[in-house]
Amino acid sequence: MERHLHDLNIQLARLKNGDRDSFRVVYNLHVDALYSFVLRFVKSPPLADDIVQESFIRIWVNRESIDPSGSFKGYLYKIARNLVLNLLARTRHENNILTEVLISSAKLSNRTEEEVYFNETSQVLKEGISKLPPQQKKVIELCKYQGLTYDQVADELQISSNTINAHMVSALRFLKRYLLLHEYTKRTDTLPRKLV
Repeated sequence: MERHLHDLNIQLARLKNGDRDSFRVVYNLHVDALYSFVLRFVKSPPLADDIVQESFIRIWVNRESIDPSGSFKGYLYKIARNLVLNLLARTRHENNILTEVLISSAKLSNRTEEEVYFNETSQVLKEGISKLPPQQKKVIELCKYQGLTYDQVADELQISSNTINAHMVSALRFLKRYLLLHEYTKRTDTLPRKLV
């Protein structure tokens, strides 16, 4: 055991001075155990491979800072652990961004669909109102678009409130059928045999 540690310390001292063969020896000594360690956290063999490779690249790039008498395994595992933590934090951040994008996209999509539906329905409603008899059309416009009460419309048109009510009931019944018919034909491109 002591001889093994002595041999490792010699390899690390050579690695520190840029010896590629010593790097290969140190790599082969630690790569499998480091891979198993990393895989327990990332649960993905390709990601574990990447982190192990990046760990050894950092060992090579920072080889001058290696302390041959210190714990090389601890140093190597600390590098790998930090890379894993960075990856997990980045993944969590990317997932949060993706979730926000998906939520925003869904809201925008729903809003767009609602706006399209509202615009189509408004257009069909305008078409339906244009098909009403003149008096019903006038009552709908005054009550629904100008916000007048039945009594105010009755005074303006010089007819009774009951007549205004009758016009509203007839107009709304027609418009309801008109909207239902339009919705039905939009979905099936055919007319129903019988209107509601």
